Amino acid sequence: MKKFISTKTGGIIFLTILALPFLLFSPVADYVDSRYAEPRECTLESVNFSKGGTSSRVGSSKNKIAIETAECGTVVVTGIQGSGDSLLEDIDTLNSYQGEKLTFMFGPLSWNPGNRVAESVTLPD
Repeated sequence: MKKFISTKTGGIIFLTILALPFLLFSPVADYVDSRYAEPRECTLESVNFSKGGTSSRVGSSKNKIAIETAECGTVVVTGIQGSGDSLLEDIDTLNSYQGEKLTFMFGPLSWNPGNRVAESVTLPD
């Protein structure tokens, strides 16, 4: 019997077909989350520095802020909306709002096992 595709080539094709949906989903999910984000208020309990890898985005290694909330569980953000401060300054600012409700903008695809990724967080007036 004659082989049409070598085993090595067949493996590469199989892996490409398997990986393609994951590679295409990330940009689509980012667009949908940013375009259709909705506000949700959650009570801030604690704030921690989070070193990359907690995002639903494929290959994300950017440092983030992990915010523990009463209603929303762990929420991961990259900073405070409209803030030009560094990540550590944003953490200090957020810590001063413990026990208060913050407004998070969640996209419809932002659920991730163990945490949610918010498009942004807005401080109370």
